[in-house]
Amino acid sequence: MQLKSSTHAHVFAAATAIIARDGVGGLYRGFLPNAAKNLPNSSIRLSTFDAAKKLLRVAREELMQETALLTPVAAGKAGKAAKAGKAAKVAPKAVAKAKK
Repeated sequence: MQLKSSTHAHVFAAATAIIARDGVGGLYRGFLPNAAKNLPNSSIRLSTFDAAKKLLRVAREELMQETALLTPVAAGKAGKAAKAGKAAKVAPKAVAKAKK
């Protein structure tokens, strides 16, 4: 929800105003801090997801004794494990940061 009205009629008008004021680099202002903020979360989630997929694949191979592909349900479980792993690693940092 947007709380205050914008000075621009549409996105194109805002983009042209930013380019006129700051150049093309103005469109990317704030990108590096935002990427640096999101990089640890994304890397934790991706590595946890990959590890969960490998564990599920090994378990399935042991049960089926054949080449196993991950089913959509197993991939969903790996995704949930990745989300939980990320939350467990990132939440304490977020709480400590909020209490500063």
